[in-house]
Amino acid sequence: MQGTNFQVCDWLVGDVMRLRSPNRGRLSGRNHGLGIQRIQSQNPVSAMLDYATPLRSIKVSEGSFSMRDSLLEPLPGHIQDSVAKRKFAVKA
Repeated sequence: MQGTNFQVCDWLVGDVMRLRSPNRGRLSGRNHGLGIQRIQSQNPVSAMLDYATPLRSIKVSEGSFSMRDSLLEPLPGHIQDSVAKRKFAVKA
């Protein structure tokens, strides 16, 4: 999981939260001050690989974000099965 910190204008919070949530992201904190919101969340690394481009287009230079390694967590069972099938698949 990646620890992610967003710093965005109040009017962008809904868009950032919507973009984050379908990717198994979990909100871990939120602070508000002077029209800026700071949002902390935990997100799967795989979800963050494709996250930067849509986030940049949403925030139109009105915020920032940073990522850091946060914690290791087991994959959900259906994803583990998918990875195992691809890894051990015999090529015909």
